[in-house]
Amino acid sequence: MRSCKYDTFYLVFYNLYIGSISDNVEQVENIEKSYI
Repeated sequence: MRSCKYDTFYLVFYNLYIGSISDNVEQVENIEKSYI
């Protein structure tokens, strides 16, 4: 049971982590465009 709950939590956390990275990349690109 514990390992199953840990796996689902890890997958959700991993997806949120990847999503935040992609959002940050888009924000950085937008900032670079605004400065240029």
